[in-house]
Amino acid sequence: MKGLDNLIRLHRWQLNEKRRHLVELERLTQRLAAQIRELEVEIRNEQQVAGSSTEAAITYGDYARAAIGRMLDLVESLPVKYREALLLRAVRGLSQHQIAEALGLGIKTVETRLFRARRMLRASCQTDPQCSADTARPSCPGRLND
Repeated sequence: MKGLDNLIRLHRWQLNEKRRHLVELERLTQRLAAQIRELEVEIRNEQQVAGSSTEAAITYGDYARAAIGRMLDLVESLPVKYREALLLRAVRGLSQHQIAEALGLGIKTVETRLFRARRMLRASCQTDPQCSADTARPSCPGRLND
């Protein structure tokens, strides 16, 4: 009976760990959305500074907003295990060692997940005609440079 109690405690602990990871992932997603909103504010400010060339500024602002939205959609479409590692790296700025520690994974596993997440984003972007055209521009916020 004691063995069964220990097994139940272990499963509860694992479930709680998964819940904590999901909460952290949600926080990271919210942080990413907040950063996108901040970029939109910066774009609006640049439009105001543009003054006489308002049409060009609006065009760039619309373009940038659309590119950011597409990138966010692509990140959201990643499987959780890849998205989690990518957001910890990109949004929180954690090192691979810190990510491995936070997720309870090996460093090579984290490296692999980051690599695959970026590869999936590139592949998704290449199959999306709008995204492919957008990332061809060097000033595009949707560039997938490492």
